[in-house]
Amino acid sequence: MKYPAKIRAKFLFDEILDLKKVEGHLEVIGRIDGKRVYSIIKDSLMIVNDLLKDFEESLNFLERINEDPSIFVMVYDLISDRKDPNKSVFPPHPTHFLLDKKGVGKWYNILSNLSGKVPIISIVFDKHGASSTFPICLSDVVVMTEESGMSIGREDVVKKLFGKSPDYDKLGSARMHESTSGSVDFVGKSEEEVFSWVKRYISFMPEKRGEEIKKGTYQYTFKGSIKDLIPENPMYVLDMDKLISYIVDDSSFLEIKKNFAKEIVIGFATFEGIKTGLIANRSLSKGGILFPESCHKMAKFISICDSFGLPIIFLADSCGFMVGEEVEQKGIIKSGSLLFKTIATSRTPKLSIAVRRDYTAGVYAMGGGNICDGKFFALPSAIITIYSENVGKMLTENDEEKEKRFKQMMEGAKSPQKLYKEGYIDKIIDYDDLRSEIVSFLKENKFIPETSKGYILIL
Repeated sequence: MKYPAKIRAKFLFDEILDLKKVEGHLEVIGRIDGKRVYSIIKDSLMIVNDLLKDFEESLNFLERINEDPSIFVMVYDLISDRKDPNKSVFPPHPTHFLLDKKGVGKWYNILSNLSGKVPIISIVFDKHGASSTFPICLSDVVVMTEESGMSIGREDVVKKLFGKSPDYDKLGSARMHESTSGSVDFVGKSEEEVFSWVKRYISFMPEKRGEEIKKGTYQYTFKGSIKDLIPENPMYVLDMDKLISYIVDDSSFLEIKKNFAKEIVIGFATFEGIKTGLIANRSLSKGGILFPESCHKMAKFISICDSFGLPIIFLADSCGFMVGEEVEQKGIIKSGSLLFKTIATSRTPKLSIAVRRDYTAGVYAMGGGNICDGKFFALPSAIITIYSENVGKMLTENDEEKEKRFKQMMEGAKSPQKLYKEGYIDKIIDYDDLRSEIVSFLKENKFIPETSKGYILIL
């Protein structure tokens, strides 16, 4: 069900401080989780008599946010006249929109400059095309309802250019963007579900860069041992989702991009109420191996955590990077290098924990091996090495000298105690101490980023 803008404002805000109805939308200032939030809320039921006035009012509000920054939520919906197939595809005053100092370019400019200074969230209802799609993805996160979508080329335009109607499921549907392009972070079945997700996301954020993120209340009831989750054979699947649920505060994990590059888990959680970013390998999907898409997913998330002062916990269980013609053509070297640079230059506290497999350059992708100034811990089950045992056996087949050297390497790789004594890792953690060690790290390492700097990678 679609709701008018005033009802949407009530769904989104805990408290409304100021609400102004202008041409085609509402401009709202209120509080969510005690934080000041700005929002422009579009309403497809509103009659828009002057499209240019609607845009200029929105731009004036955005300039106000730029002068006094705080969290910004943009709720996109198609205004009534853009739904009419008999209306011209060309907006009135096209040159003004394209080139004026108060045109669309200025909108892009302000959003880009707000990036990393305040959390920016886009909520998308209906199907959007052309210039409205770019500011959506200039946000930190994008959420949609199932029937929504976006594509640079609208369906009618694509049909004219290519001579046939496109399959919108492939062209711009919410599910396509959620699973294939990676442009959407969450798809909800209803507007209520979407607004609920956004409010949870905001609960992990400060109002703006440079402000401390307050601890939340929490419960933790798990009484078992995570050792029971970790298979003795490193080739068997480790249920990383369950492991995460066992170590974080009850029901605190908010996963982001759940259906894109599933081999990597990213999201926010709390540990004794401390708000934290989590990155983990999911061996249930593609063995937890890293692909170009995995790298992009991780890099943007790290830049969000770094911009707003959220510490990052890496839980490593991966054979490293995928190899082969397909990933090389997709630019895995470039993608991996971007990820390394993002990790190395981020200043938020980082703790890498080798849970099980931590192989080759995948060590760096998961924040270990001195790629950054973070800490590197290991569980007793950790195997930290250049090659997995299976790959090593294939590479040393029928060569006694290579086999001997590989066997010596694996003996060290399978002994976190030896690596610790040699100074390669900072600490060995007992299974039942994993959560408490993470909590200790978080309490000892606090970070508030400088106000003047920060950006969010747009990937």
